[in-house]
Amino acid sequence: MFQLMNIVFVYRRLSGVMELLSSKQPNCPQLYIYSSADRVIPAKSVESFVERQPRAGCEVRSCDLSHRPMWTITGAIQGSIPLS
Repeated sequence: MFQLMNIVFVYRRLSGVMELLSSKQPNCPQLYIYSSADRVIPAKSVESFVERQPRAGCEVRSCDLSHRPMWTITGAIQGSIPLS
């Protein structure tokens, strides 16, 4: 029973954090680096969040690292390779 209560608490806390992040983003460019191979945070969650940000007036760039070699990642961060 205690474990179930902890899971519910963690879910509610994370939901609150995500809601706050969605509504109170600073007005500055945002870069989301993620991996569709990540088992903890689903790529669809990141991608749907990224899709909502321009509607709020934010400049957003994202990069899914699951299929990119390390040199591409480094170049993207340095700005020499465009992100999607």
